[in-house]
Amino acid sequence: MEGNQDDSDLGLLAQLRSDTFDLATWDRFVRRIERWIDQNFEWANLDSANLAGEAALIAYQNVGQFRGDSRFFRWVRTITFRVVYRHLQKNKPGIVITFDDLMEEPAGEDESVMAWKRLVAEEALQNLTEQERQVFILRKQDGMDHREIAARLEISENASRLTWTRAAEKIGRFVQDNDP
Repeated sequence: MEGNQDDSDLGLLAQLRSDTFDLATWDRFVRRIERWIDQNFEWANLDSANLAGEAALIAYQNVGQFRGDSRFFRWVRTITFRVVYRHLQKNKPGIVITFDDLMEEPAGEDESVMAWKRLVAEEALQNLTEQERQVFILRKQDGMDHREIAARLEISENASRLTWTRAAEKIGRFVQDNDP
């Protein structure tokens, strides 16, 4: 697959593998990652410069593991997505919520509170778009990974991940706003 890559990606890959890149090349690489973060996570108001730097460093440290099965920058975007997702989970714990947490019935609460929480959980799911609801349920209830979800719904893996993140954020906000 490496032969099908954009010439700039091949050049960058070769430079990263041989440690022959200069500061200008590194800056362009980090800015490209930063633009991707800004385009795909605009809603999250992230410090994209720092996250891009972290993702670029991880990509550089692991460039030997790149096998060429996909385009180089697609591989970098996968790393970047993981960096951003970890950041969101760590810094916004009240927004990302799991389906299990949503449906959990806390011990010691009376029946009316538990019934209210079940109602809020069901309504939260109804407030999602059809695609968000499908991705969320396939991911949490059926335990599918993003590759399986993408194949089932005929969307890209990246679209599955982004849809999953948006759905979890919406549900988290809805549950917080409607907590009894």
